[in-house]
Amino acid sequence: MIKCELCNRTFMNLGSLSKHLKFIHKENKLFYYHKYLAKSTLDGYCAVCGRPVKFLGLHGYKSHCSNVCAQKDPKILAKIHTPEHEKHVSEGVIKSYNKEKQLIQADKRKQTCLEKYGVDNPAKNENVKNKFRQTLSNKKIQFCIDNNCTPRQELINRYGQSWLRLNISTIKCGNVLFIKNEYIPIIEQSFSKSSIYEKIIYNFIDKIYDGPILKHHRPYWLFGQELDLYLPELNLAIEYNGSYYHCIGTNVGVQDPYYHYNKSKNCFLAGVRLIHIYEFESLFTELMLLKSLIYYGIDRYDLTNPNKYWEFDSHLPYIIGYYQDFPIYSA
Repeated sequence: MIKCELCNRTFMNLGSLSKHLKFIHKENKLFYYHKYLAKSTLDGYCAVCGRPVKFLGLHGYKSHCSNVCAQKDPKILAKIHTPEHEKHVSEGVIKSYNKEKQLIQADKRKQTCLEKYGVDNPAKNENVKNKFRQTLSNKKIQFCIDNNCTPRQELINRYGQSWLRLNISTIKCGNVLFIKNEYIPIIEQSFSKSSIYEKIIYNFIDKIYDGPILKHHRPYWLFGQELDLYLPELNLAIEYNGSYYHCIGTNVGVQDPYYHYNKSKNCFLAGVRLIHIYEFESLFTELMLLKSLIYYGIDRYDLTNPNKYWEFDSHLPYIIGYYQDFPIYSA
């Protein structure tokens, strides 16, 4: 136990005392050490040459200013070739020998795997990997049966992500999270508006347009991001942006004010027009504008609005709406 000389509080180690001095007393460690912990007036100087040495905090100073001085110190020389030193050296040799032995054994294991599986590591063999995946799948299914639950990722794929804000408790098995089936009705009730409105927009376009409509498409030019709806024959894409997921500041919202901007920019560079429809806009009005563009071929959009028609210009993302107190930025 170590006592603080300023307030008599005790600590288990010098590290705890050091933090206490810094945050509670605002005390300089060097000053405190010399006042209460210094062992002699020679503290802070090399034991061989007398030059100043490095301060190590409340632990004190280094004994020597360099390795050269350390090798000249009689106290250090006296320890060399003692039984304890010889034992230390011999242990190092044994460790080195054991390391060589381990490398030889590793080479033997690789050779055995090459003869048995055709690869130096069984994990690289497709049959072994498939068997491992099947075992994990069977364990997951059995865990769901035993605990009356469903994998969390499966529910995300089925109902989107809006229900995550409910903070429903999870069960963990390995690296997989599960949710009790008793919570599924609650998740269904809070089904994302974004998902519902995306379906409305898709069904509306499907009635007026005979070409292919790709849902949740991930083109190479978006580098992993996806488009809610993509009409490749028209080089047209539609995004429905719910306010909760597309504002800056919520736990699941986007974190970059340039999120919509960069998405539109990458589409523009690929020759695709991206139309952003926001939750706070009139869905009926937006559907009529889409019908005019897709069915009649008449563009009634405001071409100066970067959310509907993006092109290179000097504008930067600006706030176009709010979700509670969190801003939503334009494209």
